[in-house]
Amino acid sequence: MTQPSPSPRNKQAHVISDLTLTAHRLGPGTKLPTAQDLAKKYEITLTTLDRALAKLETQGVIHRRQGSGIYVSQYLNQKRVGLVFGQNLFQFGSSAFCLLLLQHCEKRARDQNERFTFFLLQPGEDQTSAETIVNQDLSESLKQGKLDGLLLCDLKDPAHRKWIREQEIQTVALFNFQGSPAVIMDMKTMIDLAAGALAKKGCKTIGLLGILRSHTPVVRQAATKYSLKLVDSWIGCPDDENDPPFDRHEDMGIELMSHLLEENEGLPDGLIVTDDVLARGACLALKKAGLVIGKDLQIATHANRGSLALEYWQDSLIRVEFDPAEVVDKMFAMLEVLMSGKTLKKKRTTVIPTLHEPATP
Repeated sequence: MTQPSPSPRNKQAHVISDLTLTAHRLGPGTKLPTAQDLAKKYEITLTTLDRALAKLETQGVIHRRQGSGIYVSQYLNQKRVGLVFGQNLFQFGSSAFCLLLLQHCEKRARDQNERFTFFLLQPGEDQTSAETIVNQDLSESLKQGKLDGLLLCDLKDPAHRKWIREQEIQTVALFNFQGSPAVIMDMKTMIDLAAGALAKKGCKTIGLLGILRSHTPVVRQAATKYSLKLVDSWIGCPDDENDPPFDRHEDMGIELMSHLLEENEGLPDGLIVTDDVLARGACLALKKAGLVIGKDLQIATHANRGSLALEYWQDSLIRVEFDPAEVVDKMFAMLEVLMSGKTLKKKRTTVIPTLHEPATP
């Protein structure tokens, strides 16, 4: 019985597979045979060949130069990484951590000869389904096989999270993300270092200004460890347990601190703040009230290395710093293992902050 001849689609798939193997064997920059010679070799039409070459070009396997020929792409062996952010980090008042993270990702990709793309997932007010809120460039890049892995940051929208989980691509997340390996910033150690530094300064009573109410028992435990008393009337946290948008943190710091000052007759000896932009808002409220940080109130706060959020008060604040560069290095290291087809030994890795105390006058 005569075997049916392969369909154009099957012929195209064969060409893509064979030329991919050829490209890897020859290496970046090598010139390939002409289109006419390739069409003759594979016994296909120039139209079918053109479709195959277009697919290979999209995948970064080849590069066509008009008037010169077909070449193995210089990016052939590069891993293609995307950073996906779930909030608009360019809004006024947003945390500098986001921008620092992006800058360090770009640098890390350059240093490791990897291609890097940034995607922002920001739903509009009238958008209700995942199909309308995903970044279209990201969606197309995944469909066309232009990405080998994704770094995920601050994906709080349930539709975003569901859509990402449905994609067949390796991912590493900052903070917990169901089904994905993750890098965790150790807030328990941050709070412990802050409490210890306040005790060292001679504080006996402390308050808390936090983004999440879940930090309260952690602060209470640290206070007990260092013989400090956490004053209940000096606990300022939003009622909503969900982390508010980045661009609201400073306003929230002003509001929470102003409220605490109005509701309390006196000050505690010290204050732990779990977010740097929240701390900036608190410092502005204290300045408006005529209070001096380091004299009237000791503050130990979360901070990010390289951020200017607390620059004005850096000589007065106890800062417990996370390094965005370390966060990026750990995320990339985990993703590179996954993109190479290997299995991670640990699906969670932790970033430990460092303590920076103001110089003694």
